[in-house]
Amino acid sequence: MLDLFEDQESHVAVTTPPAPVAMRSELACIAPQRKEIAPPASYALPGGPNDLLVVPVSGGADSTVLAILLREMFPEAKFKYVFTDTKAEPAELYASLDRLEAYLGQPIERLVPEKGLYELIEDQGGFLPNSSSRWCTRILKGQSIQKWMAGLGEGKHIHMFVGIRQDETFRVALTLPNTTTHMPFIDLAGCGNTQRAQLRC
Repeated sequence: MLDLFEDQESHVAVTTPPAPVAMRSELACIAPQRKEIAPPASYALPGGPNDLLVVPVSGGADSTVLAILLREMFPEAKFKYVFTDTKAEPAELYASLDRLEAYLGQPIERLVPEKGLYELIEDQGGFLPNSSSRWCTRILKGQSIQKWMAGLGEGKHIHMFVGIRQDETFRVALTLPNTTTHMPFIDLAGCGNTQRAQLRC
């Protein structure tokens, strides 16, 4: 298994833009319609009062639903939401993130690498990432979020919640230092402990 962070360190810029005025207006319309979702008695939010709760979002359906679900089940919890950019995203994805920020009522931290996907492909001599060589995930996702997490607070344990579904139990979760990864969709489906193997890159 390859070391997830074997490449040279990436330089990552962190931005936390406020939700646009239009999005905040949209939030005001959505908020009254919210109904808190009580978590099943068998599912408790992990961690202690000094631990950090991180929810990575990609702009896709699964991570978006997970962010909303956790927000509704645990409205008092202080989640941190983070998006790792590849500089190759469609404009619609950023609009989706804006809407999600409005619904959550807080900004999503957006990690922007110095080099985007297309520049990295050039650096790799045109070699495209694929299922057996996921170097783009390692550099643009893994290294970016590891660098960001390292600045969250020395000595704090991090609980990271990922949107792997019950029908994707064959997938394995990203493992980072001082971080416990959780898969709430699988836990809520009654499939047991989901703190398991490392991401194969």
